[in-house]
Amino acid sequence: MGKPALQERDLDGKFLPGNRQHKQTRRKRIPATILRDACSDEDLQLLLEMGLDRAKAGDDQWLGFFINRMTPTVKPTSPVIKFDLDTSSPTTAIQDVLAAVASGSIPPDQGKDLISSVHALAQVQEIQEMQLQITELRDLLGNS
Repeated sequence: MGKPALQERDLDGKFLPGNRQHKQTRRKRIPATILRDACSDEDLQLLLEMGLDRAKAGDDQWLGFFINRMTPTVKPTSPVIKFDLDTSSPTTAIQDVLAAVASGSIPPDQGKDLISSVHALAQVQEIQEMQLQITELRDLLGNS
């Protein structure tokens, strides 16, 4: 009789000792930089021409290769939305954004982004005010 069959995994789902992945059959990838260095410019040109010919002949893999590298990645963009925003204070600006979200004028994700922007602007204004106050205090202490 042959060897008894090994149980593949323990109760936690981990591989048991003696049951290993076949490293010698795993395909090793060659870094693109090594391939590029090993090929001359003429070789690369010939390879691209052959690939383009295959893509034109209907080879899906080569067609996908060229499409992925020749066309820009489509990134989602939001349409420009106009609404009234009172920027006299951060509080009124945030209230206007919330009202626009509530009325459906702008989507909630854009409202959240706008509120984050107003918050960041308010923090910058706060820092500027503090710097001005520190400068004034230094002037008062220096002149006394």
